[in-house]
Amino acid sequence: MMQTLTEAQAIKRFSQLMKPFITWPPATAQEVVDEVIAFYHNVRIADADDCLMLEWGSSRPHLLFGFTDLRGSQSVNWGEAAYQWLGLSRQVLSDKGDDAPSFCAYLYFDKADGTEPSSGLEFQKSLEELDSTVAEFASVPYVARLLASKPSQVNGFISEMG
Repeated sequence: MMQTLTEAQAIKRFSQLMKPFITWPPATAQEVVDEVIAFYHNVRIADADDCLMLEWGSSRPHLLFGFTDLRGSQSVNWGEAAYQWLGLSRQVLSDKGDDAPSFCAYLYFDKADGTEPSSGLEFQKSLEELDSTVAEFASVPYVARLLASKPSQVNGFISEMG
């Protein structure tokens, strides 16, 4: 069921969605991805368009304690080592420009060994085409392996696009 929420309501809903995954990473990353995709599909943000970034590779994790709003934050602490990584970011496109929020779910797995493929897909089409983009994401062998794995850490946060 499609809902239109204010930006503040959408942030609150996303925070509620992510908190259980942050506290107790699920048995598979697919669980997080399914919930984030459902949020993207079912929640529209009033007076804004958006796009969805589906990314993979390796990254040093943000050192966060629970769901975090990083907008306006002067510094972010990062882990020392890079980990295998999946990232889903819903970027809000509004009259706020680079100050518009980005809803982020980052999943970390084993330590990176430097051979991880790195790429991403951007989705900014009609919602009817969302399933095919998600299927393309899931068909990447590296992504498919991580989707079936238990994440070692899940981060949920709001950041600025710019």
